[in-house]
Amino acid sequence: AVMQSAIGGYFFSETNAQGEFPLWIKISRWVNVISTFLILAYPGQLFFKSAWRDLKNKTLGMDVPVVIGLSVAWLGSLYNTIRGEGEVYFESIAMFVIFLLIARYVELKSRIESTRLLDRSSKIIPKMVKKVTADSLLDIAVIELEVGDIIQFLPGETLPVDGRLLSDKSSFNESLLTGESLPVIHHKGDLLIGGSINIDQVITVEVVSTKANSIFNEIQQLTQSSTRYRPPYIDIAEQVAGKFVAIILVIAALTFFYWYWTDGTSKALSHTIAVLIVTCPCALALAAPVALSLGAAGLNQLHLLPVRMSAIEKLSHVDTVVFDKTGTLTTGAPKVEAVQVVADLNKESCMAIAASMEEKSHHPFALAIKDFKSKKCIKRGGVCFIKNENIKQYLGQGVEAHIEQKWWRLGSKEFVEEIIHKKGGTMDNLPFQQITTWQKEVKSVLYLASQDGIKAIICIADPLRAGIEIFLSTLHEMGMSHQVILSGDHPLSVNALAKKLEFSEAMGNFAPEKKLNWVRTLQRKNKKTKARVMMIGDGINDSPTLAAADVSLTFSDATDLAKNNCDFIILSKDFSTLSQAFKLMRKTREIIIQNLGWAIGYNLIAVPLAMIGWITPWMAALGMSLSSLFVVLNSLRLKKSVSKQ
Repeated sequence: AVMQSAIGGYFFSETNAQGEFPLWIKISRWVNVISTFLILAYPGQLFFKSAWRDLKNKTLGMDVPVVIGLSVAWLGSLYNTIRGEGEVYFESIAMFVIFLLIARYVELKSRIESTRLLDRSSKIIPKMVKKVTADSLLDIAVIELEVGDIIQFLPGETLPVDGRLLSDKSSFNESLLTGESLPVIHHKGDLLIGGSINIDQVITVEVVSTKANSIFNEIQQLTQSSTRYRPPYIDIAEQVAGKFVAIILVIAALTFFYWYWTDGTSKALSHTIAVLIVTCPCALALAAPVALSLGAAGLNQLHLLPVRMSAIEKLSHVDTVVFDKTGTLTTGAPKVEAVQVVADLNKESCMAIAASMEEKSHHPFALAIKDFKSKKCIKRGGVCFIKNENIKQYLGQGVEAHIEQKWWRLGSKEFVEEIIHKKGGTMDNLPFQQITTWQKEVKSVLYLASQDGIKAIICIADPLRAGIEIFLSTLHEMGMSHQVILSGDHPLSVNALAKKLEFSEAMGNFAPEKKLNWVRTLQRKNKKTKARVMMIGDGINDSPTLAAADVSLTFSDATDLAKNNCDFIILSKDFSTLSQAFKLMRKTREIIIQNLGWAIGYNLIAVPLAMIGWITPWMAALGMSLSSLFVVLNSLRLKKSVSKQ
């Protein structure tokens, strides 16, 4: 209605001989006074409430210039309507409110969509479970569960909390967390993660954490909080947006006084309104948050947990990627493939000693040795562990213990040589040819030795993680062509793997401090070029390097120390979706940069045009709204990228 009245006035608004508007023009203007007042009082009240809230908090939010522009336009139009001459801006007011509301609606939908993507997995978690009591099953809300409660699950049901399996065994679908589609078999005593789907057995589970403290809930919270750690230019943009409002008000005041002094009230009012409307920093304020939220949600769907989204900026400058070997390039679930005795003990005795030394260790090799020994014990009915004393772990080297009145070491060749030479023992009779063969086959070799000399050689095979070749190829495409292995394993084994996967460099026998020094040395060299280093590792010995690297990743089954020092946690057990995740991170950064560039460029061009009168109030309303819409719609392209994955 406002626009229809205004259109008539555009073509037939000449004054009569007395300088007065025709009666129908006067009536039309008074109708528009009431119409626009209702528009401002009802749909437009959103802007007035927001501006009032900002002013009460002593801040200048982006709705402050909007409200000033609308108020000046309406009051100026009312004044000209009363005196029966001059321009009115009712159509600009109506257009501005409608366009801005459309932009806010699209923005709200995009924020809801990003939240929905983040929360979609949480909807799978059931609200009720069956608690096992002394004489019956009791339906109970998940939020009422306590640690120690026993709950029952039927095939097809989802575990809402972390628990320990009390039944003999069952298979589980853990794809919600890890992306692994194949069922995983768990046995009595195994830890089950909330979000796992029970497949084939009726099971009972002991609750080990409440819903609020479950691993699944922690993942959700980490994903949502990751956007607080943003690239620095986003914070700068938001600070500029806040200060920009004050600059807008100053520019608007200067515009008014200049035009009032040179050309009177009409142009002064028109140009001032245009400046206030066209320079609203809505687009600048929206440039990053929507894209960042959608990016974090997309990474979560690709089973990459972002701990600090600020790392996406550093990622764009990475040219060197450093990998640990065992547990990173490999699955971290090694198996003992062969044991060769070289001294006066039999294989069972050697493995019993090795298992005893690793009894309290959680290193992948330690778990492989204990698993090998426990299977032998079950078959033979023997004793798995021998009494040991003074166990000492040497980070990245091996373990030492006092067993049966002798000092023993298990680890690298250099590590066991030290105690042998110290006690006057011998290193004779090593099967060098066999050891070399194993190492060339990318297998790891551990040496078991007492103070008398080496007793056995243990060959451990650890298969490569799935998807590693595709991931390395993606890194090349993204400009991260300098790929390096830094490992504590023997150089022959490390070089064999590097040759197989076509790495740029590979270094073995690298202790934790060597890894750290290597990365820091490279960072110092790259200081001028601003090239960054990314580290991917999983063990305690990788933690210092993960903390020092510019960007760091680890796996969900890595040590807590490693996870606490990284930017991203890979929830799956392989690299299969990591290529897509890296592409999504790069696209997220590109869209944020595009949005910021558009918002800043638009304001730099529009402000001077509005000041000189080339942009009218209705053009300003349309331009500002379209600018905000562009930023939001451009961010929503990330949603399409995620849905294609």
